[in-house]
Amino acid sequence: RVWETMRDALLLALHAPSLDDLRSALDWAERNDRNLVIALAGSSWPLWRELPVRAEGRRRLSAAVSLLNPDTPQALEAHLRRGLGELYCTTAAVKDARQEFERAVALFPALNDTQNLGSAIAAFGYASLMLGNIPEAQASIDEALQMVERARRPRALAAAWSVKFCVEARLKSPVS
Repeated sequence: RVWETMRDALLLALHAPSLDDLRSALDWAERNDRNLVIALAGSSWPLWRELPVRAEGRRRLSAAVSLLNPDTPQALEAHLRRGLGELYCTTAAVKDARQEFERAVALFPALNDTQNLGSAIAAFGYASLMLGNIPEAQASIDEALQMVERARRPRALAAAWSVKFCVEARLKSPVS
């Protein structure tokens, strides 16, 4: 949550040095505690995304997804799937990103977590936009903006509005 309000440079200065510790913790947890791997991976995606180690982050989060089972707490799965979607979103695997966001969006309502639900819906809308599904992107971003505005999460709000502007620009484009 701190990454929502902290400047990028400060965020990276504070957290980049802990990347090796995160790697060690994930490695240890893989051998000892399945849910801990899922929790660490699901909460660490902003760091993987902001540092030049996105491919490693995708591998780590994908490995954590393979550990999911019916007993996995929904909150852990929701955050993990959203994080993996974020790491796939700006790659050729945007279809995979959309699927991960869709799964997260299905899980967050049961958790009463409208803040993360709004962010996940906005990200789903962005992936839909990248796949050319403009009506789905528009409906998603309109729904997400209502939730994200109430949550007062600056990064999530900025991301949602940027998707909204992209959707509107695409609607006005003669190529649509």
